[in-house]
Amino acid sequence: MKLLQILLLFTIVLVIAAAGLFYMPKRTEAEPLTKPAAVPMCVRDPNVFYVKEYEALGGGIYMYGNSGYLLYRPVESIDFTNYERFTDKFNSMIEVMSDVDFFAYYIPTSGAVDFSRLPIHDDYYTFIQSHLHVKEMKRLDMNSFSDYKNYFYKTDHHWSYQGSYQGYVDILGMLKPEAEVIKPLDLNCFDNLQSLGSNARQSGSNMTENFCAYEFERNPNITVRINDIESTYGNEEAYRLKMYDEALGVSHYGIYYGGDDGKLVFTNPDQEGNLLVIGTSFDNAIVKLLAESFNQVHVIDMRYYEDDMQMPLDLEAYMKENSINQCLLVGDNWFYKLAGE
Repeated sequence: MKLLQILLLFTIVLVIAAAGLFYMPKRTEAEPLTKPAAVPMCVRDPNVFYVKEYEALGGGIYMYGNSGYLLYRPVESIDFTNYERFTDKFNSMIEVMSDVDFFAYYIPTSGAVDFSRLPIHDDYYTFIQSHLHVKEMKRLDMNSFSDYKNYFYKTDHHWSYQGSYQGYVDILGMLKPEAEVIKPLDLNCFDNLQSLGSNARQSGSNMTENFCAYEFERNPNITVRINDIESTYGNEEAYRLKMYDEALGVSHYGIYYGGDDGKLVFTNPDQEGNLLVIGTSFDNAIVKLLAESFNQVHVIDMRYYEDDMQMPLDLEAYMKENSINQCLLVGDNWFYKLAGE
């Protein structure tokens, strides 16, 4: 009898436990039953700053994963004060200089884009594009780390021959869509040059890479004045003849394409239109190509103009004195910040 009672009691306990397992409380109106949305792998909260893939090397430079690429790392929060000063300054100029068409080209670099956040986005570009009242603004189409590897050096912060050429194509299509794009004749890779880029030098790394550049046919009628002195810009022909410095630490980008000067003026008697380019070292690789399509291309680096020319820079007066038809602002996020300081 006792055994039967124990078995009956055990059966009742099992039934109650099973009922508890499968019981679902009734939903109220405030608790709708919804199927949770699928979360794609690697997509991260855009409000959180992730640094897992960035290995600090020193000097503000990081190795991104095991890619072999040396990068800057985007900051956690952005102070847009100087960017707003920049846009306010140029918006005022754009309003006054109604006979000049203003354009902008933005170069997204590793300091602006966090590759560990997918899809990647660039808050600097978003801000500048929404605040700057130019006729047209474009950006280098860099939307993934694969794009970055295609457009930039491994050890240097500048864009590579592929990136700068794509920038030239984009810019010419914006400024003079009817103009013929200059096509490369050849790709020259200087295999005996172990180039130690700016990011490697800054971090103290000994990582090197080969230096490559496109070769173009140049118009012999084009002349250039550097800081009002007739000169030549860049050393493409010397590199083609293998007349270059093979020492580590040499800035081959600056020597090959041309250095940072306060003022350059290219004159092409075979073309029409006067263009003013305002930028930094990123434009070194494209201004000679742009000179093929304009009567004059004036290039101003606001960082060095006053020291090189020994006079203050008045952009409005400069454009009027030189009959500028179009003005191009070109650079990365640092250009748009520094120009507003």
